[in-house]
Amino acid sequence: MANIKFDCSLDGFTDNWIEVSDRWTNAEAKALDAAMDGGWTTYIALLKKKVTRCRLVAGDMVIEDFNDVTEEVIDAMDLVLVGFVGGILQQAVMRLKSLGNVSARVSSPQAVGKN
Repeated sequence: MANIKFDCSLDGFTDNWIEVSDRWTNAEAKALDAAMDGGWTTYIALLKKKVTRCRLVAGDMVIEDFNDVTEEVIDAMDLVLVGFVGGILQQAVMRLKSLGNVSARVSSPQAVGKN
């Protein structure tokens, strides 16, 4: 599986996107909940671990390396873009969990125990 790319689809923001790692442990997913409770500084630290590539336009700034994002950069962003960035890791985790659920295969009763 490849990394997961999220594009912002709202008019005026379509040149913004974030690519997130497709490799997560359950412990990292749990850490996401704690990061959300810890405020932007904590959440940005987790984003920096999981964002593999990005293009974000914040005012006059164009960010193509998520390591350049700080709380001050977030504060300079349009609120729509803040929402996009703020929900991206939750979307990635939900997508990965749903893929795991979809991959479950039901065995027919005749086949049970024959493997």
